[in-house]
Amino acid sequence: MPFKKKLERWIYQYDEELINSPNRRNQDAFIIQIIFANAFTILTGGEFMTGFAIHLGAPDTLLGYIPLLGNIGGISLIFFGVLLEQFTRRKKLAITLNSITKPLLVSVVLIPLFVPKHLQATVLFIILFVAYTLNSFLGLAVNSWFVNIIPIGIRGRYFSVRQIYAVLVMVFLPVIGGSVLDVTHDVYWGFVIVFAAAFLFGGGETFAFSKLEDAVVKNMGKDIRLLDVFRIPIKDKEFMGYTIRSMIFHIVLYLSASYSQVYMIKYLGLSYTFITSMIMLNAVVQMIAYSRWGRIGDKYGHDFVIGLSFWFYAAQMLLWALTSKGSMYITVPLVHIISSFSSSGYTVGSFNHRYSILPEKGRSFYDAFYSAAVGVALIIGPWAGGRIKDFMGGIDFIQTKIQFGEFRIIFAMSALGLIVLSSLIFLGWRKMRKESNEFL
Repeated sequence: MPFKKKLERWIYQYDEELINSPNRRNQDAFIIQIIFANAFTILTGGEFMTGFAIHLGAPDTLLGYIPLLGNIGGISLIFFGVLLEQFTRRKKLAITLNSITKPLLVSVVLIPLFVPKHLQATVLFIILFVAYTLNSFLGLAVNSWFVNIIPIGIRGRYFSVRQIYAVLVMVFLPVIGGSVLDVTHDVYWGFVIVFAAAFLFGGGETFAFSKLEDAVVKNMGKDIRLLDVFRIPIKDKEFMGYTIRSMIFHIVLYLSASYSQVYMIKYLGLSYTFITSMIMLNAVVQMIAYSRWGRIGDKYGHDFVIGLSFWFYAAQMLLWALTSKGSMYITVPLVHIISSFSSSGYTVGSFNHRYSILPEKGRSFYDAFYSAAVGVALIIGPWAGGRIKDFMGGIDFIQTKIQFGEFRIIFAMSALGLIVLSSLIFLGWRKMRKESNEFL
């Protein structure tokens, strides 16, 4: 068998329908796009952007929001949803937005050169918020492009395969970036190197967009108003039920999860090399988990996958609650292993379930409303968690008897809330299955 045939069979996990699809050009281009996109996200987000903000002297309260700014920026999609409905094609829009957003994000590395020290953290957050807001608009356009260009008959399996390559770069890139920061004598120049590499990956994503076919997306026409972004989705009971549940989940989880990176870097004092090696471990397990989640979703439904992923999230937060300087080299690896199942399960389940209940016409409205709802939840969660953390930090017993007790208590609260939420979802799923079997 020719090498090219062997390679494509390996890339598409020996799925003959994906390999022989007449849509292969777009499938290949979307895989290349997700690889470059995730490489950029890794080097400009998470531990790297949190570390850069710490370098600029940002306080804990603001640091907790860094991992969430992308989703919080989604609130603005309420306004962009109306704008997006004016575009029936996505290709030029995606290329233009990506060409603006990616350079703007990496430009934060220039802040120490031009901004006074006392304003640096503030300017960082302003740039990040603007860039992530534009990136949310880009994500809205790309998602609608994706579901229109990839046939529904293969979309679920292709999405799982594509996500394997989204995490593939996590196997080696975070470790390389972390090593650069650890070995660079002046950590600022380490960030310059990391963000310069991210800039190149952003250009690669733009190139991948250029190789995709354009697609005509059905819209609501020109006689639409801002109020329609609220009015139309609210009338859909199934969609609203899913959205409210997602809001509760994000509030409960990010009561504490937004502080995990700050906890590792600033309080536990873990090196970037160790932290990024944990990201690599997470990625390796995710590559195995994605195909499993796809099969579970096909058999039991993607809503079941979401509920099961909530159990993994609960276990993950419980382990964070048990993490101290004495246990961190045992619990942190376990956290990242479990996280690989929770994040991959939720990604597969939520994407496929959401787009299975959204109508094609006016999909931008629903997407914008959902993103805004999650954005609001991600403001509430860390804010509430921060207030609880500060209150707990003022109690003498917690300060003297429990190492980093204020953090570990909010981790435990998230775990408890997720256990309750996942239990309710599982009971609802069992009831639905029972009623379905009785009907048959």
